[in-house]
Amino acid sequence: MTPEQLRLRDEILQVMYWLRGEGLGEQTNASQLGTFLPDSRESIDAVLQLMKVDGFVRQDPDEQFSLSDLGITEGGRRFAEEFADAGINAGGHGTCAPGCDCELHGHECCEHRHEHNGAVH
Repeated sequence: MTPEQLRLRDEILQVMYWLRGEGLGEQTNASQLGTFLPDSRESIDAVLQLMKVDGFVRQDPDEQFSLSDLGITEGGRRFAEEFADAGINAGGHGTCAPGCDCELHGHECCEHRHEHNGAVH
């Protein structure tokens, strides 16, 4: 991958992770991602294809992409790193943030009171 493709892969992972976390959809395509990214649909599609080969995303027969387990892990890590200094990644919107005590040690250890997999803790 070129440096530009690596940059775009990181951004795609973050956007797909965010969409999934906000309940806006687990499946997307290059056109939909283009509403969040300044890159061309062709560039986004080319990187999605590379991401599929590398195991970050899965593609269904309808040409929709979803994050694989690897993609979820890497998307969460990149999202957390990107917004760590912004203070917006601390369990907002009623869900656990990446790295939350709930995720690491189970909801009993969590200091936040928020929703985790549909149950308030």
